[in-house]
Amino acid sequence: MNKIIITLSLLLCTTLTKAQEFSYGVILGGDLYLSANNSYRSRFENAEGSLVANYGVYLEYGINKNIGIKTELYFNNKVVNYQQFIEGIGLVRAASNHKLSFFEIAPNLKFDFGQEYRKGFYMLFGPKFSFMTAATYEGADAINLFNKSRVGLQLGVGTRIKKIIDFEIKLDGENTPFFEVEDRASNFINVYFTVGVDLERLIRKK
Repeated sequence: MNKIIITLSLLLCTTLTKAQEFSYGVILGGDLYLSANNSYRSRFENAEGSLVANYGVYLEYGINKNIGIKTELYFNNKVVNYQQFIEGIGLVRAASNHKLSFFEIAPNLKFDFGQEYRKGFYMLFGPKFSFMTAATYEGADAINLFNKSRVGLQLGVGTRIKKIIDFEIKLDGENTPFFEVEDRASNFINVYFTVGVDLERLIRKK
């Protein structure tokens, strides 16, 4: 898994750094998430609140004054409580917390509504590829209980502030369940709130 992550990261960096209209920066924000599509026999609930930290980097290439590609690479951790019910009664038979760690890649098509790229309001749309890097239950490795890779779709809006700061909100629905066995399947739905700092423009200004 680590080799895949490193290879994808290097490929993205190499491709974009050869372009003339590229920028890069850091992102910091939150991931507001919930688990959907649970069955009547079991379900996952957020064990430590619905909002977790989300942080990483981004690489961006402007194709023309309105269209570009913005690829975000970020990390987050979620703690979910797995609950199993007594069939026909609805009482919880067993419950356990699982800590899940993720590395995610989101190559989004960006449409900028301004007269110049990376100025003003914009929209984002594209896939998201999520890789589970770790899963633990009471300190023990539990990653084999879950799907290690997932695919989703993102749609979001953002705006450039003070020439170097991007504020974004993205809605994310995952098509691939993170947990699936017999009739039980659970998917994450996410809302990302992020602030990005354009390091390329910040360094160039100095």
